[in-house]
Amino acid sequence: EGPPLSRLLGSPLPVQAGGRLHLEGTSALSGFCSPRLVWEAGGTVRSFFPRVRVGLRREVMVMNAPLRRGMVFSPAMCRRTRLVLEREMASPLLDVTTYDGAIARREIASGSVLTPDMFDLPVLVRSGTTVSVKLISGGLMVLTQGRVVTEGRLGQLVRLVNPDSRQEYTARVVGPDQVEVRMDQEVSP
Repeated sequence: EGPPLSRLLGSPLPVQAGGRLHLEGTSALSGFCSPRLVWEAGGTVRSFFPRVRVGLRREVMVMNAPLRRGMVFSPAMCRRTRLVLEREMASPLLDVTTYDGAIARREIASGSVLTPDMFDLPVLVRSGTTVSVKLISGGLMVLTQGRVVTEGRLGQLVRLVNPDSRQEYTARVVGPDQVEVRMDQEVSP
């Protein structure tokens, strides 16, 4: 997309049969840059350094309306769209379902591309509550209960106490009042 190459270069291309135009190394993935374009034809070599804008077309989630700091986010507040990103940014969110109920860390303007650092995920397991614990080892799964020692958000590790043995262990939060322990993986805080 964009203007003809001759307009970018500021002069017409010296078109000759068998000519070749190629781009030489540029590391700019986004923003403005001046890559080297080389035209080779019949022993003639010309170099051009046009100033071009490079962008990355991505599918992203953007806000429909402003969201104030401290307000609760809902997936209905945003839409999926394709944009050309002209600057590098934190990973844009593509799936906002896990952010339902998250709290905005700062003011988010209408049209802003959503990124994980804009939100604090809601606490899904609270200290002192009893939660469902899924223990998984290979093809075996055991469901039990545990008492939460440290609160946690989706994906975080929390400490629990087995109500029968009083032993502490660590599990990963997988949903509201639900944690999971994978015995075949090393779990550490």
